[in-house]
Amino acid sequence: MNGKRLWPTVVVAAVTCVLGGLLVWACRCQPVDLATQGVTNLGSLTLGQDLVVGRHATVGGNVKVGAFLQYTSGTTLTVVNTQPITPTATYQQIAAAVNVYTDNLVRAGAPTGQLWVLQNIGTPTITITDENTCNLASTYAMGISDTLALIFDGTSWVELYRSNN
Repeated sequence: MNGKRLWPTVVVAAVTCVLGGLLVWACRCQPVDLATQGVTNLGSLTLGQDLVVGRHATVGGNVKVGAFLQYTSGTTLTVVNTQPITPTATYQQIAAAVNVYTDNLVRAGAPTGQLWVLQNIGTPTITITDENTCNLASTYAMGISDTLALIFDGTSWVELYRSNN
């Protein structure tokens, strides 16, 4: 690491990490900017425990996961007839009070390549139509436990797969 010695122990509460450049630790102590200490290319980062990222992590190369890639569900969204659905997490549980439909999956702020998995956790059917911001194989009536996986192409949410459970 360019001959610079880093403190051997840091108690980390949350981490923001940009590999290939800057590594910023948001912890119970003061943040550490490794670039100001002469570390300009970290190369690789190996952790023996969990890495918790509070907001964003940008990785210039491949990401390898040794066991499971786990998505934490965002707050369950209540879908209202004809109203847009706005994602709050990659894995999004949705529900409705009555049978509803929408053709508007909100794209504001979504980066190209963002993954979004919807799961209906309620009994009423949530129908997502193949129009507007939705680029689906066909209209999808999601019953309880049904899932729909999408990826954002910069313009629309494009269906990757669906599961009728």
